[in-house]
Amino acid sequence: MKVSTDSCLFGAWVAEKLKNISIKKILDVGTGTGLLSLMLAQKNTAEILALEIDKKAAEQAYGNFAASPWAERLTVREIDFMQFTSESRFELLICNPPFYENSLHSNDEGKNLAHHDAGLQLEKLIQKVPSLMHENGHIALLLPYDRIGEAEVTLMKNNLFVEEKIIVSDKAESRAIRIMLWVGKKEKECSTEKMSIYKADRQYSTSFTDLLLPYYLYL
Repeated sequence: MKVSTDSCLFGAWVAEKLKNISIKKILDVGTGTGLLSLMLAQKNTAEILALEIDKKAAEQAYGNFAASPWAERLTVREIDFMQFTSESRFELLICNPPFYENSLHSNDEGKNLAHHDAGLQLEKLIQKVPSLMHENGHIALLLPYDRIGEAEVTLMKNNLFVEEKIIVSDKAESRAIRIMLWVGKKEKECSTEKMSIYKADRQYSTSFTDLLLPYYLYL
């Protein structure tokens, strides 16, 4: 399963937030090969429904779920999120949405769906979230740092409020590259922290190591 460092960090951060919280249902929007669902399954006992529009990725997620110790709690559906409906409400939605809206697309349609807004735009994603979120639920988002302004405006328009921000940089002295958001339906004071992936010597930072140690064989 191909994974990215920032997705691993995101999954570990959300899983850490959930480990002492009892929730019943999680929705993983655009699961890809199932990485985030598998990470969350290790830290809580919720049922996790993973949605994926790309057939090949959905098939790989199904295989990864079936081979895991948490197979009975993991389900994948090959479906466009905008076509998805559910009578259930989810205590957590988690999404690492397309990063490169309006950027140059590749000739590979699968890559376009995975990395661009060809299949799902951030604004449309946020607009749909409240109808699926439990009243006391949350959505966790991983975004490029330069899209935080756009995201916050769209969230507020849809009565969603950022409760926590983690600003991620490659190294402590580097510019911010990603931001992780914890968002709910109730307005609260927002906390902001900074986290770097590497130290100056290109070894993983302590904060990164602490979060990822349960998932990496070697750190």
